[in-house]
Amino acid sequence: MAKAVGNITVDLLLRNGDPEAQRLAAQEFMAVELTDARAQAQQTLARPPRVDPIKIDTTKYSGDEKLPLRRWFCELDEAIEARQIVVTEQQVRYALSQLAGRAKSWAFGLKTSDRECFPSLDVFKSKLSATFEPPQSEFRMRAEFLSTRQGNLDLHGYIQKMRYLSSCVIGNPMDMSTQVTTFMTGLRDGPVKTQLFRVYPETLEEAFAVALGEDYNARQARSYGSRSRPSPEMPDAEPMDLSVVQTQGHISKAAVSKSFAPSYFDDIFVHSKAEDGRSAEAVHLDHLRRVFDAMRNNKLYANLKNDYAIGCALMQFV
Repeated sequence: MAKAVGNITVDLLLRNGDPEAQRLAAQEFMAVELTDARAQAQQTLARPPRVDPIKIDTTKYSGDEKLPLRRWFCELDEAIEARQIVVTEQQVRYALSQLAGRAKSWAFGLKTSDRECFPSLDVFKSKLSATFEPPQSEFRMRAEFLSTRQGNLDLHGYIQKMRYLSSCVIGNPMDMSTQVTTFMTGLRDGPVKTQLFRVYPETLEEAFAVALGEDYNARQARSYGSRSRPSPEMPDAEPMDLSVVQTQGHISKAAVSKSFAPSYFDDIFVHSKAEDGRSAEAVHLDHLRRVFDAMRNNKLYANLKNDYAIGCALMQFV
């Protein structure tokens, strides 16, 4: 209160005023302060928040047909709005700074002969379109969009191409059902195309989302199937039955192929025991000799040519 009315006034009120007058003065002062605080709070809420400008870069336009002019105009408008350029002359100057190549030479050539050739941004756009925009450019973009097929493109590349072509048709855009149908019919046959024809999306972006989701699910299913498929199991080796090797001249080809093929030569030594005064090694060599004789007679040693150890042992008897 002293800050508002001064220390002298407060001192006189406290000395000369009765308690009731002091109470009324304090209430009146507090009411005024409360009213001012509420008004200040309302002004703060009504004030729009301050938005900082954003420096967005645009593609330099050089007059090349690869960059559609209407698409560049869209980039230019977004950059001007983000930078908060509201003065008409500044908008034109910024647009001129985004030119390159022959487009820049053309614009500054006009600017040299007539300083007021671009009084507004709309005039600049119309003159630039009349000079560099190919005739029937949107018609060509629309025709290319309608004839585009996926072919050898992957799904992401095909979607990006369709999105780019559709964004180039701005003046007279195609209806959404035509865009969706063209995208669906251009896909390769497969689960993605089947799913799209099953749900039939209403918008092109929705069709893109469904296609990407189905493509991901299909790739995951193929990957899971390849991991979960069991590998073929090889039959375990069986001990060699030497009972079939009785005499050198009385052994059948079927018996040898059945008992010998899945066995190892070490199994022969297991069944070789000392007998008739001969050691186990001598009996083992005799068994091997009879087996190799049987293999030679029945021509069963062709599959042993890649095994070096067995081949060396075989050369001692064959």
